Amino acid sequence: MLTGIVILLFVFVYLFDCKPVLKEGKKTEKIVHISIMSISFIVLILYSFGISVPSPTEPIKNVVSLLFGVS
Repeated sequence: MLTGIVILLFVFVYLFDCKPVLKEGKKTEKIVHISIMSISFIVLILYSFGISVPSPTEPIKNVVSLLFGVS
C-alpha cells in the first residue's frame, strides 16, 4: 500500500515539476534534478519495503568538522 502511494506521488511530481525542467532547463539543471529525484525515490521505496536506510548525520558532521575545524 505504502509503495503504491510513493509511486503515485512521484508520478504527480514528475508530471507537474520534472516535465517543465526537462523541457526547458539547462543540461546541468536536468542532471541535478534527475539525481535528486532518483535518490529520494530510491530511499522512499526502500523505506516502504521496510529496509532501514542509515542516517547521513555522522558523515555530514565529520565533513563539516574537517572543512571548518568545528567540533
